[in-house]
Amino acid sequence: EDYYIEEFKQFEIRLQRSQNKENFAHLEVNGYRLLSNWNQSDLEDNISILGHYWEGIEGKVTQWRARFEMPYQYIYVLDEVLAKYERDDDYKVNYETGTVTYSNQWAVNCFARIGKNAIKIELKKLYEGTSLEIIDFWNKFSIHPSKIIEGENISLKAKRLMHEYFLFGNNFSNFFNNLLGMDLTALDIITIDENYIEYTGWSNFPDYNPIASHINFSTFSKEDFVSRCKKLYIILGENLKEKTLRKIVESLTFPVSETKSYRSLKLLELTFAYLKMASESGLNPIEDKTIIVERVLEIKEFDNLTKLFALNDIRQIDSHKTSDSKSKLNTALSVLGIKANSIANNYAEACELTYDNLIKMFKKINNTLLTK
Repeated sequence: EDYYIEEFKQFEIRLQRSQNKENFAHLEVNGYRLLSNWNQSDLEDNISILGHYWEGIEGKVTQWRARFEMPYQYIYVLDEVLAKYERDDDYKVNYETGTVTYSNQWAVNCFARIGKNAIKIELKKLYEGTSLEIIDFWNKFSIHPSKIIEGENISLKAKRLMHEYFLFGNNFSNFFNNLLGMDLTALDIITIDENYIEYTGWSNFPDYNPIASHINFSTFSKEDFVSRCKKLYIILGENLKEKTLRKIVESLTFPVSETKSYRSLKLLELTFAYLKMASESGLNPIEDKTIIVERVLEIKEFDNLTKLFALNDIRQIDSHKTSDSKSKLNTALSVLGIKANSIANNYAEACELTYDNLIKMFKKINNTLLTK
């Protein structure tokens, strides 16, 4: 091997093969010894000041104890610790693991996100690569393993939602290529490049970070919920490509006089209404376009994209507050599968349900596109 390290009680030895000279190696010895003029009890008192108490770990943890006496020992912190870093672009957050990086200066390397609300960290790695000031801050969020809420954290829900969304772009473009003889790609439907994101990493996808950010299960307010819904709509609604959808709608022979004021979401809704009408009536989607269009235009309510429209309604409620804003919010919540009277003052569960039901909606759409 090119590298060897051995740790002892008061020192460590590192031996590494030279990269430039054959048959040469670098030897490094690091250690310490107690000065004879120190009083042992005074030394222990001073060292103990630098330690931390972690929930689930017996006794105070010092740098020495963490690095040399506690291999493979893990602690848990609330993912609320991420709030400080999520708000600051100078920090990079890995939402899958909880790892936080600051430039090339330091990183809190986390083992994994656990349950809905916790982050798992190896003590040895925490104390090896992080200053005491940063450890002090993370220590404030220490929790006992029994306080972990079982279930899927919001970043995993966000990732599943985006995968269904990207799958929709592929399925939708392929379907209308076959139906209308078009030459579309997923990028003609959704302006986000999935392949580029997979190559460069999700943390470099700026619109994704706000929907992957943690949920504070103690104090997730209505304002927090509305803000999250706005960010969800930005990524799901505003990235639909209006020009392509308008081209598809016109190819299905919807009159321009009816559709010229429509935007992306309404145009997309028309395409699904068209397919549903063709399927339910037995009419041919190519030969009977005129009849299908006439019947679709008679419909007053559609049901394929109601949850996306509900997100848009919540976004507009926040921007244009009126006397009936509460009623509109409750209606939107109902569409999203949420009972308004069960919320009280905490919208954390409502936020989770919103993600879950959006995922179900896109799964249903994808199944529809694959089976027609």
